[in-house]
Amino acid sequence: QSILARIAIASMACMAAASAASANTITFMNKFNAPGDTSGSTIARGINGNGDIVGFFTDASGKTRAYERFANGTFNSPIIAPNDNGGNTGAFGVNLSGTIVGQFLQNNTFHGFLDNNGTFTPYDAGGPVSTSVSGINDRGDFVGPYGSYVQPNQSYAVINGVQTEFSPFAATTSNARGINNLDQVVGNFVDAGGKEHGYLRAANGGLTQIDVSNALSTSPYGINDQGVISGTYEDSAGIFHAFADLGGTFTSFDCPGSTAGAFTYGRGINNAGVIVGQCSDPGAFTAQFQASGVPEPTTLALMGVNLLALVAIRRRFSFVPTLRS
Repeated sequence: QSILARIAIASMACMAAASAASANTITFMNKFNAPGDTSGSTIARGINGNGDIVGFFTDASGKTRAYERFANGTFNSPIIAPNDNGGNTGAFGVNLSGTIVGQFLQNNTFHGFLDNNGTFTPYDAGGPVSTSVSGINDRGDFVGPYGSYVQPNQSYAVINGVQTEFSPFAATTSNARGINNLDQVVGNFVDAGGKEHGYLRAANGGLTQIDVSNALSTSPYGINDQGVISGTYEDSAGIFHAFADLGGTFTSFDCPGSTAGAFTYGRGINNAGVIVGQCSDPGAFTAQFQASGVPEPTTLALMGVNLLALVAIRRRFSFVPTLRS
């Protein structure tokens, strides 16, 4: 065989190896607990494009405290809203500029907040009810639920400063959880029969129901700009698993080493495909979503080396003149 033929065969082998990954995958990355968490209660809720993570944990006194874990592994913890007099501050989302959103408890009512470098701005969706801010995109648009014991939760979105309330599929209750930079919103709703489903709301208001096959409940929490949706579902045995949904193809994930009956809760996702959540074994986790048909970096490198070699040899044996600009 000629050198050209051998290199061409090697390149095709690399491409075949790349296409062999016929299924989407989720690969566990690491697990962590926030400083001050003595019981393994740390939950990771949101992650931005820098890899900064926010969430909450229960401290030794039983109070809920928010935290931020930076991409380099250091923490800003605990984060406590100035008006929190109920011992409950949770962080649910963070955008590229570092604005954190969440909720705090004051006088037995939850209020949403936006935290810009330590400056807290409370947010209430309206009325004497509780409000949570559950997700924020890089433009500062945000979403969440509002409601009370007498008024079931309803979803809202604040886009370009304008608040819109919506009830997916005439739901008895619903919760907006995440929003991407295309203003696509994901969340969950409960139907008239009491079953929990997920939903995707397009920027134009169109709605799509999301259900993992045969699941007792499906609850999306995050969506990235590629349309990958992350969340949690409950299987027929009542066990919770994390999932990623790309175009209706669901990929399930459980924390490595989980014991029988252990839960894995999927939460937010960023544009790099990194999913965050919680293992019940315990601790917060990060995991990498990989879509099928997207070669791994090592495969791409080998393909590149072979193709460069092929181009170089073709140039070496070619008599076609090249133009110089």
